[in-house]
Amino acid sequence: MDGVLYTADNIINGAVDTAAWLRAQGIPHLFVTNTTSQSRAALANKLLSFGIPAREEEILTPPAAAAEWLHAQEEGGIALLVQPSARLEFADLPCLPDDAERGASYVVVGDLANRGGIIGHLTEHFASYITTRMHSSLPWA
Repeated sequence: MDGVLYTADNIINGAVDTAAWLRAQGIPHLFVTNTTSQSRAALANKLLSFGIPAREEEILTPPAAAAEWLHAQEEGGIALLVQPSARLEFADLPCLPDDAERGASYVVVGDLANRGGIIGHLTEHFASYITTRMHSSLPWA
């Protein structure tokens, strides 16, 4: 949506008219984005602020797709490494506390900007896993 309907906080000329035309013509459509930092509710509000009404169900985001996929999987804890707004998509799933170090059957990684040391923490644990469990099986080892 960013770069197609708007850029940052500025509507792109013709976006409102195009969205209104789609609705008036009864053309099925979704608003698709690759952002992982915001919930569909936040994005719907942003579109509305530009004059484009959209329901959450009309917006497809990676977190929404991941949550839908997780609903279809077997039970298991979910570690979320996403921004707080994107966590809304996972509200009805068995998500682990942020400080959990075990118990994840699934890990969802999104935009981690401004999350402090999470990248270092994740890298450290991954490096430890590679060193202790996979080292001898790596092709360059």
